[in-house]
Amino acid sequence: MIDTVERELSRLVEITNERMANALAFPGPKKKKIFKQFYQSIETLDFLIDDLIARAKRAPNDPEHNMVHAFMQAPYEVDEVFLRDQVKTMVFAGHETTSSVLSWTLYLLAKNPEWLAIVENEIKNVLGTKAPSLESMDLMPELTKVFNESMRLYPPSWSLGRICENDTDLLGHPIEKGDVFIISPYLIHHDPKHWIDPEVFNPDRDRPAHPMAYIPFGSGPRACTGEMLARMEMMIIIPTLIQHFKIELPQGHTVQPAFQVSLRPEGGVPLILTRRKLT
Repeated sequence: MIDTVERELSRLVEITNERMANALAFPGPKKKKIFKQFYQSIETLDFLIDDLIARAKRAPNDPEHNMVHAFMQAPYEVDEVFLRDQVKTMVFAGHETTSSVLSWTLYLLAKNPEWLAIVENEIKNVLGTKAPSLESMDLMPELTKVFNESMRLYPPSWSLGRICENDTDLLGHPIEKGDVFIISPYLIHHDPKHWIDPEVFNPDRDRPAHPMAYIPFGSGPRACTGEMLARMEMMIIIPTLIQHFKIELPQGHTVQPAFQVSLRPEGGVPLILTRRKLT
């Protein structure tokens, strides 16, 4: 199943990125073929996800460890489409989103050796040669700060869509029911009204007073359900890499953001990894 998810999700991301880059392209046979591939991948993923949901429902009731059971007990309407969307979010968080955040965080650490040294020292003191675990996540506040600042500078979901449910007013602008908002965490996170020197990587910076000034996972009822999964993956993957490798950036190399499905590093992040001797 993992191989199938990897293949089909990668195809969906690739097609969507191409569609975003060529939104005004004229229709033709190639476009029809791409659309057919897109919906075939959707159908394949939906089939697998529906199977996962069915298995989860048949398992003994355990809302603490079973996401489907937890949603079934939610104080709002939960139908099959909702469940499927939430599982899709978790799959996406474990694939596209986390890989983008991982790339940016390693890039920022390699670009800022003083912070890389701080994180290396913390990992050494907390873990030694032991493998990172869920229990060690809360014992590495410096790495957590680096992760949070990486998410501020390069939030993977750089734009979010929301539909207005009722007529309202926003800063003097009338908004009608059904209007679509495009909210950009990237622009909010770089707004000098909320952040001092917003372009500077500074994990020690204070969080603004406004609760919506930092929204790398969105906010409200439609916030990303994959936030804790992404954090868990990052707090295990990065310590594991740093335990085993010295990380460097090729001299003078910089990376620019590519605004695609997620905020990817354009061309990827080239890193020089030198294996360490674990002692």
